[in-house]
Amino acid sequence: MQLESLRQLWEQTLGTPPMPEQFGLWSALHAEGVIRQAILRTARKNIDLNGIPSVEAEARYVNRGSNHSPKVVCGSCRGSKST
Repeated sequence: MQLESLRQLWEQTLGTPPMPEQFGLWSALHAEGVIRQAILRTARKNIDLNGIPSVEAEARYVNRGSNHSPKVVCGSCRGSKST
């Protein structure tokens, strides 16, 4: 399951994950690869700053990273027009 793998990635890299609803929201807005990349960027930022103070701050950072990541396009979507 996509959301479970993202939650596990969060736990492995950042510790306590946000509420499940947050992962559902991100999943509705972004491709799994974009969310995964944003979590990994947040983990890197966490290392660089010696820790981000709260789960909420980490979630905000992932959200910003998801919104600014390059779009992930699936193979079947390439060349199709967006509506």
